Amino acid sequence: MGTTDWRQIVLLYDRLLAFQPTVLVRLNRCALVEAEALRAALAEFDALSDELDGYRPFHAARAEVLRLCGNVDGASAALCSAIELSRSLDEQRWLAARRGALF
Repeated sequence: MGTTDWRQIVLLYDRLLAFQPTVLVRLNRCALVEAEALRAALAEFDALSDELDGYRPFHAARAEVLRLCGNVDGASAALCSAIELSRSLDEQRWLAARRGALF
């Protein structure tokens, strides 16, 4: 098994955006960006925040990017938002455990 070519996958998402420029395609593209492009991903999350503020997966994905950037407080806040938006007790517990693991 070879390694995953994340750069190529991001380029494919770029092509998909040309045909299907939805906020969910943009969100999925954000989640795939390589570590050296995390700042660009955060800028894209910021651009999507008004449209996706009430969407739990947005906050969970943003929390992961913030965690990867070393922004523990931001990741914690994003996970709190995801927990508040979740309707599933199991999911709330899982997200809370992720939040607890930050500290």
